[in-house]
Amino acid sequence: MFRSGKAETIEKKPIGGADEDDRGAREQRDHHSSPEEAGRIFSLAKPKLAVYSHIVFATQRPVPDVPEEALIARTRTAYRGPLVVGRDLMSFAIGDAVRAFDAKGEPMQPLLADQ
Repeated sequence: MFRSGKAETIEKKPIGGADEDDRGAREQRDHHSSPEEAGRIFSLAKPKLAVYSHIVFATQRPVPDVPEEALIARTRTAYRGPLVVGRDLMSFAIGDAVRAFDAKGEPMQPLLADQ
């Protein structure tokens, strides 16, 4: 996350869900934020651009992966500001504004609350 021109790191990372009886899933859940919790953190921090940079989906069976659209929707329950879901090899230009670029250097438009 970025705020006031300096980088801030949140160590907890979002997950999509976990089976309560699965030890590995419980361990993942205990060390990662839910999308709703990440949204609350983003709302408190008020970053110029909120970025998911490490996403752990619930890939352990029998829990299916959570689609990116659901990650965004669940984040939006608490955060309405600009948001980007991270991609491998993306980069950022940080100044008065924060801009994100994909692996090919093409600008990535932040998602806004009404998108």
